[in-house]
Amino acid sequence: MILSKVKRTIENHGMIVPGDRVGVALSGGADSVVLLSLLLDLALPLEFSVVIIHVNHGLRGAESERDAAFVEELGRKLSIPVETGRIPPAAVAAKKGRASLEDRARTERYRIFEEIRKKRQLSKIALGHTLDDQAETILMKFLRGAGLAGLRGMLPVRGGLYIRPLLETSREEVLACLRIRGLSCVADSSNSDEQFLRNRIRLTLLPELEVSCNPNLRDTLVRMAVIIRDEEDFLDARAEECLVSLGLRFVEAPLDVKIAPLRGLHRALQRRLVRKCLESMSAAGHERGFDHVEAVLSLMEGVNPSGMAALGDGLIARREYDRIIFEKPDSGKPGVRMEALRQKVIFSRRVNIPGLTPINEISSVLSINIVKAEDVDFSGPGTAFMDADAFDGPLTVRSTRPGDRIQPLGMDGHKKLKSLFIDEKVPRNLRSGIPVLSDSRSVIWVPGICLSERVKVLTRTRRIVRAELV
Repeated sequence: MILSKVKRTIENHGMIVPGDRVGVALSGGADSVVLLSLLLDLALPLEFSVVIIHVNHGLRGAESERDAAFVEELGRKLSIPVETGRIPPAAVAAKKGRASLEDRARTERYRIFEEIRKKRQLSKIALGHTLDDQAETILMKFLRGAGLAGLRGMLPVRGGLYIRPLLETSREEVLACLRIRGLSCVADSSNSDEQFLRNRIRLTLLPELEVSCNPNLRDTLVRMAVIIRDEEDFLDARAEECLVSLGLRFVEAPLDVKIAPLRGLHRALQRRLVRKCLESMSAAGHERGFDHVEAVLSLMEGVNPSGMAALGDGLIARREYDRIIFEKPDSGKPGVRMEALRQKVIFSRRVNIPGLTPINEISSVLSINIVKAEDVDFSGPGTAFMDADAFDGPLTVRSTRPGDRIQPLGMDGHKKLKSLFIDEKVPRNLRSGIPVLSDSRSVIWVPGICLSERVKVLTRTRRIVRAELV
């Protein structure tokens, strides 16, 4: 009996608990009407209440209005509150990008569900997806090249909110229940339109495969999804353990991931961890596919210590020596951001001794003071002490220039700043934002990185300059 089967599904998956306020997504079609009828029968024994929710997509003109009127009337007959929402036409209008009409309508539908959930304080929203819908979804995901996460199909419970009590019930059983109970419903004419992939699968592909390959194909696909779901849960738990060991918490942006620990993992875990990084930085509804994950792994495995990949929706991944940085700029335009990262910050300021020199381009200030020998403390990375009498001409704080050199402490010869930055693993895109202090001969200080041998403080130094970048 269908009622006992649905009750068993609800109990096995912990879909509803006593006191729940359940919103039933009612389109007016057979599946949702039967779902409502069965949940009303179970409401008293399982101790939950029901609210009808309906979303008018407005895509079928008068037919959409007919469906909305049917739902309203059914709610009145059953004395059940009805909450409706209407999708603005502009929200599903033709747009650039990969999202199909179905995808855009689905996004808007769930947005309205969320609004109604908050308004009515719903604890669950029940959807009328059946076993046949599950089989169609799995086959559709397979045709689109989905991984395990896609091939597990629709979840019985998603996010602790959306439940699918009919997911283990066939469409044939639903239609039989509709007849036996004498329930009326409305038909959606778009369900016969084969311009939609799901309809082509339902009306043509699945029936052909059942005739020519496997008469029990729907059950086979659903059984496969159950197996994949269990294995996916296991792998996901393993990935969560790896996240903890890597110290990733997904609470800050940009996301900084060390490469070395990832390289020691199995390829399957590498993909899963990268996908979690991408998902943590992605807007709701923006899925990251295989190509995005592989682009990040290519950055990680490449011999080049620097590189960048645009991952769509403004998200980029950057290789900086031994780490991958996931970053989503405010502009939302990866091309703009990538160009900005390549632009050189150019500035130059004459430095007064003593005095403060603002460097607005990098939001910093250079402080220069004359200090006594007892005040010298070499522990601060952004602080340097220099022999003022060793300066050759006035001091300038400026951005780096091609060919810049410095004589590092303890060295007889000079070294190019480019080589210095490479040795210190300074990311290429950050180098132009590092100020240098120079006199008329050469660079004498690169804050936090290198001080020139030429200006080091000696026991005979008479005037000591303290420079600090804040």
